[in-house]
Amino acid sequence: MELKDYLEKIEIKYKNLELYETAFTHSSFSNENKNSNNYERLEFVGDAILDLLVSIHLYNFTSSLEGEMTKLRAEKVCEEAENIYASKLGLNEFIKLGKGEKNPNEKVIADVFEALIAAIYLDLGLDSVTTFFEKNVVPYFSLAVFPDYKSILQEILQEKGPRIIKYKDFQVKDNFIAEIYLDDTIILGTGTGKSKAKAEINAAKDALSRRKE
Repeated sequence: MELKDYLEKIEIKYKNLELYETAFTHSSFSNENKNSNNYERLEFVGDAILDLLVSIHLYNFTSSLEGEMTKLRAEKVCEEAENIYASKLGLNEFIKLGKGEKNPNEKVIADVFEALIAAIYLDLGLDSVTTFFEKNVVPYFSLAVFPDYKSILQEILQEKGPRIIKYKDFQVKDNFIAEIYLDDTIILGTGTGKSKAKAEINAAKDALSRRKE
């Protein structure tokens, strides 16, 4: 099945097929084929649009306060969640990788999903990408439920008495990096993300995984 047939199958009435070709192209493929672009710029836009759509949904359909909505948004737009949405669409079969790459990993699949969101928005507008979101993302919110890594880490560290836990965030290009410090000196874990909230969640997840090693 060609990409255009796939887009028709998932009911995307595209105008600019080239945008979608770019959305499914990994840098390893574009490096080998100098006339092609990769999804990285689209991914940047798609992440912001997905954050917006999830934020609006949470505002309209929950009574959660700001802090809780921030946690829920980070959960529904994390890499694991995006892999769930992508798997329901079967989009990994159409990702173009370089000759040295075998299968797309979870990060690549999540990035392509974000790039697809951007392509729909840029090609067809906000109404179309909202319709796509409501059909292909919202129904799977119940599957996108993950542990509250930050709270779990906090509870474990406080078992032996009060400890000072600080998250330090800094931005590098389009990503945030978070480091977790215990008592201002010990680095427990690091994480990256396109927002501070996502970076801190990934840092807490990293810290918990190190404790199991």
